[in-house]
Amino acid sequence: MEDAHQRLVGACLLRRERSGVCILLLLVVVQFTLLLSYSSSLSVSCNLVANSNGVGMSELDQRMLKYFRSYHYVPPVRKDGIVAPIPGKECGAAPAFAGFFGLDHRQRSANNEDKWIYQNLFLENSTSMVTPGTFVEIGAFNGMQESNSRFMEVCLGWEGLLVEGQPTNYQGVLRNRPLAHKMSFAPSCDTQYEMRNRTIPFSNYPMTNSGLKGHAKTYDTKPMVDVPCGPFGPVLEDIFAFAGKQINFFSLDVEGSEMLVLGNIDFSTIKICVFMIEIENQHCKRSDSNCEVRQQVREKMVSEGYMMYQGLVPKSDIYVHPESPFQLPTTYQAAHL
Repeated sequence: MEDAHQRLVGACLLRRERSGVCILLLLVVVQFTLLLSYSSSLSVSCNLVANSNGVGMSELDQRMLKYFRSYHYVPPVRKDGIVAPIPGKECGAAPAFAGFFGLDHRQRSANNEDKWIYQNLFLENSTSMVTPGTFVEIGAFNGMQESNSRFMEVCLGWEGLLVEGQPTNYQGVLRNRPLAHKMSFAPSCDTQYEMRNRTIPFSNYPMTNSGLKGHAKTYDTKPMVDVPCGPFGPVLEDIFAFAGKQINFFSLDVEGSEMLVLGNIDFSTIKICVFMIEIENQHCKRSDSNCEVRQQVREKMVSEGYMMYQGLVPKSDIYVHPESPFQLPTTYQAAHL
């Protein structure tokens, strides 16, 4: 099969063929070669390649094929294929990682959120963890600027999933974060909506505060682009099956559509230890006691059993599950509704 792929690619490239058929064939070859090369780590069978129409495929294989086709899923480059060591040179010596935390917001969190989370929740446990930790970051922008998860990947060697709905921003994620699972879609629609509509309007501006129309209100009157939209729960269960469906850290920053994402997660099947959820933006200021989205998020997380901590990091709440191995020091008091 590899020889056939090479002959096809060579023929198209040598002729500089730009016909629709040739371009389509090249895309199929690239997509399915990527699927085949990574199938062992994701338990995706070769039926994905042989049965691209979904006939005779398992439900998992059908979902994985959908992620590749619809959500623009790109799996991690195998770590043994990356020359850079973990921790990276930019990190500095463990456990302080002064080098990394000396970087500015263009390469890490905007307001030292990554440093605070690490020092208060993960520092004591990071060296004793039997397997690398896991993370999710939704609203990944370009994977570097204002990233709340890059430290965990580059310095701690954790494995995670980055989601960025804005198509131009997603190209930066692909360039900057080869070791992460990556998807570009809006994880804010239920199955019924996805079946009927498949896409949802998203602000067509490559900015850190872009988002869904009606939620990222700064851009509501600006041009929109339709992006894929679907439920997030199945994605989490499939991508993190290798970790027993456990996620250590989840950063959620989607400019007012946080409740739509949380509503698509089945907390009974996925164990998420620590959340950091943005609760303040231009249209939901901290001084605004009537911000509906913030109140809904807090009520949802408390109803799921999480302990809520307010005011510890700028613009976000911290939520810790009572069964999480990572707990805040007792000097921090959980807030109540």
